[in-house]
This record gives sequence, C-alpha cells and structure tokens, in this order.
Amino acid sequence: MPLGAYIKDRLFSGRGRSAPASDRKTLARLVSLLGQSNLAPSLRTIAQAAKTGALPVTPETENALLRACADIAAMKSLLMGALGIRES
Repeated sequence: MPLGAYIKDRLFSGRGRSAPASDRKTLARLVSLLGQSNLAPSLRTIAQAAKTGALPVTPETENALLRACADIAAMKSLLMGALGIRES
C-alpha cells in the first residue's frame, strides 16, 4: 500500500488512536501538501540520474542529498508520531 494511501486510511478509517478534530484537519492538510509536493518523483529522478551517471555526485551534491534524506526521515517520524504509530 502506498504511504499516502496508508496515512489516509489511518486518518479517516477510525482505526488506531483517534486524534482530536483540529489535529485531524492539520494532519489531512499535511498529507495533502506532501502529496502535492512531487517529492517522491523528484527523488526517483535524482536516483535514476545518479544510477546512470547523469548526475555528477560532488561532495556538495552528496551533502545536499544526505540533508534531504534526513529532512524526509524527520518529517516521517513526526507524521507517524502524530498519527499515534510507533516506529520500530
């Protein structure tokens, strides 16, 4: 199941811990913004370019990618916590 579909399922199906209405609205907005961000396709394009050698991987590029990965991991952790899902 795609992450967006899983999050929507957890938010709106009534399963799991229920968030207050204001939190649910905020979480729904966050999921919507993440879906509109083109984040996954952009990362896929970068990964394919790196794999084929079309992306020059300089120390600056590598650092930017590592920061982006850390930012994404932090967003995921905050979102999972807001949804009441414990990460393993």
